[in-house]
Amino acid sequence: MEYQRLIFRKIFPVVVSVLLASCAYYNTFYNAEQYFKKGIQEIEAQGNDRITVNIRKYFNSAIEKSNKVLINYPDSRWTDNAAYIIAMSHYYKTDYSTARKNFEQFFANYPASDLRPRAEIWYGRCLWKLGEKEQALRQLLKSSRREKNPQMRSEIFFALADLYRSSGELDSALIYYQKTISAGRDIPQAASAQYKIAEINLAQNNIDLAITNLKKIYKYHPSSELIDKMQILLARIYREDNRFDEARTLIDAKLNDISNEAIWGDLELQLALLYLAEGDLESARLRFSQITEKYKGKPVSAEAYY
Repeated sequence: MEYQRLIFRKIFPVVVSVLLASCAYYNTFYNAEQYFKKGIQEIEAQGNDRITVNIRKYFNSAIEKSNKVLINYPDSRWTDNAAYIIAMSHYYKTDYSTARKNFEQFFANYPASDLRPRAEIWYGRCLWKLGEKEQALRQLLKSSRREKNPQMRSEIFFALADLYRSSGELDSALIYYQKTISAGRDIPQAASAQYKIAEINLAQNNIDLAITNLKKIYKYHPSSELIDKMQILLARIYREDNRFDEARTLIDAKLNDISNEAIWGDLELQLALLYLAEGDLESARLRFSQITEKYKGKPVSAEAYY
């Protein structure tokens, strides 16, 4: 019995020390992860690529906390996650040169990390941002040939499509958005790719094809957010194609359905623009005015004011 108490007195402090250290590094990583997520959420809520002071602050905090994990807890299980967050945070801050170095350090230090396939996608995007288009393409195509997971292949093709689209190479973008769908039909990425195909066809003035593309989105299990975007875009297409009756029918139906409340402001904006296109200036002015009052602080209010 005395022997057991002696062993306990020797082992217990060690166990407590290990547990406290584990909690400390996990909490540090958890904080880094939360700051990183908040930065991304802020970008998504903003709806554009502008990096505000607040967004930069979130990513700087994510980098700081992640560096603490790497420096203070180099043997922890979260080091590859922390290194990934550092590279991604620099990418989102548009510090692409630093992000590139961070990604390359990540590949060298964590070659077997589960995060490597996704890191390769963002590394390719980073190279493209730095103007190294050919290297970016080689990187992403190499990743696509090696990758067996349908979701990751889908994401790689989606990245390639986005990069081509950003350079105005719309035919190549269409090819890779279609490859995205073929690689993972039951993956949400497929629905997003279908939406982008519709946008490109609209940009190329293929109106009927754009409408057909939009209606195909339902085949790929779209998110509720994407369905909302689809409905707004469809109303806009009808309006811009002078199909005013179809646009009005669609908008009225959605405005009278409480399930569409999240996009009522955007739908009302389309209605105001419809009045404007029809030459009903008074109805348009009144609707724009109502939008600025009802949706204060939201992007749609600023659009209506403009």
